Amino acid sequence: TEGRPETIGGATVLMGKLLDHLNTRSDIDFLFVKANRYPSALRSLLSVLFKAWSSRSQWDLVFVNVSQRGLVLLFPMIAVMSTVLAKQFAMRAFGSSALDVMENTPWKGLLKWCVKRSVLVGMETHVLVQDFSGYTQQTYWIPNVRDEVADAFSVKKTYQRRFVFIAHVKRSKGIFDALRAFELLGAEYTFDFYGPIAEEACRKLETHPSYRG
Repeated sequence: TEGRPETIGGATVLMGKLLDHLNTRSDIDFLFVKANRYPSALRSLLSVLFKAWSSRSQWDLVFVNVSQRGLVLLFPMIAVMSTVLAKQFAMRAFGSSALDVMENTPWKGLLKWCVKRSVLVGMETHVLVQDFSGYTQQTYWIPNVRDEVADAFSVKKTYQRRFVFIAHVKRSKGIFDALRAFELLGAEYTFDFYGPIAEEACRKLETHPSYRG
């Protein structure tokens, strides 16, 4: 990845699991194009569009896996390109805010059109599946799951009243809610949070006594 640190988080893990599965399917030929290859969002977007267009003779369907920004930018562009080329397209949205993102986008009419024409729309929650089923019956639940770790819960430990937050440190992940909730607990509880500071609004948390880096 040119100049961009390795990403972490649920979307990265889920995308990796999809690629692992596709690699086991000898009956499926696929081309993976990373949508966040560069630090610049614009450069990453143009890179994906160029790759999709230049390889158009090699694919019949595009499966767009996106978070919030990709839902409002990359997905409609790929959808329009696919329609022009008489190709099919599908979409999976990571996270639980897809409906809010779509409803608050200036070009929500275009997004709704794209959703309606998708051969598959994947959502992480049953609530979103129900919401998006109003636009297309091709909406399916694709849960956010992890591989089971053998004996992960078999070790008997004393409850230590310790809570840990591991994620990108940003408002949308609920870090401020977690800190406020911790303040309501007694002194016998501890709370530590780990992860990269992902937005300026959270920069002040670098000096918080519970932040571990």
